[in-house]
Amino acid sequence: MHCNLQLFCITEDPSIAPLPTLMLNVSVEHSDSQPIAGERYTLTCVYSRNAEPSFQWLMNGRVLSGEMSNELNLHPLNVTDSGVYACEVRVDSTTIRSPVPYCLVVEGKTTARV
Repeated sequence: MHCNLQLFCITEDPSIAPLPTLMLNVSVEHSDSQPIAGERYTLTCVYSRNAEPSFQWLMNGRVLSGEMSNELNLHPLNVTDSGVYACEVRVDSTTIRSPVPYCLVVEGKTTARV
């Protein structure tokens, strides 16, 4: 997997294709800094409706267990954190996945998480 400068992800894995989405504003925002191993990096799921949603983060199409807030804090950031991230927002019985996944490419050496 690699990402071009526009952060569109190119992958041969069909399992990470986004779910059909409703036309609601759900997006993933990221830290302003360059993703470097050992540093802190935050992804934020932004939802624009006046409701109390629940959140779920996915990496490469797989649910990240226990990551259920609107922020995903990666610290320390690791090269193995490179991948395609999306968030799902659930309001009542409707689940919306961020229509544009975020491709994270981490530079540096692998570090151990504490």
